[in-house]
Amino acid sequence: MITGLGGTGLIADDLYLMAHHETSGKPFLQPRPLGIGLAGALLAELMLDGHVIVGPDSTVAAGPAVPGDDLTRQVRNQIAGEPEQHLLLQWLLFLGQSAAVGVGRRLERAGYLIPAGRRVRWRAPRWVPADPDWAFAPLLRPARPPIPPGR
Repeated sequence: MITGLGGTGLIADDLYLMAHHETSGKPFLQPRPLGIGLAGALLAELMLDGHVIVGPDSTVAAGPAVPGDDLTRQVRNQIAGEPEQHLLLQWLLFLGQSAAVGVGRRLERAGYLIPAGRRVRWRAPRWVPADPDWAFAPLLRPARPPIPPGR
């Protein structure tokens, strides 16, 4: 059994791996659309677990529970710390500015990514997959047929 292909189970992590080259680590997208997509994935992670609620008027509010993951906890606390609610679009644009770095660091802590080259203080870090096969994990998981109940 190959444990490395199991993935972290987090939407933003899978999107990050799919949006970057499996050996060079270079993104397939420009920074802004990549960041907005990752911000949406982070918000989706929070919404699925009830940590963030989107109202019928598209305003985002923090839920009562605090997530265990450092990155999603930081995002949820940012939302909770605002004196007024903001629209989902505003959160996507704001969080999109730092989402790629945050998700990259989370994947590095999980062992999926390693730093590429030397880090320069004023530049965003770049990572490469620790194992190029792991970068394909998000693409392979949905292709598996569902396991029938009772097996």
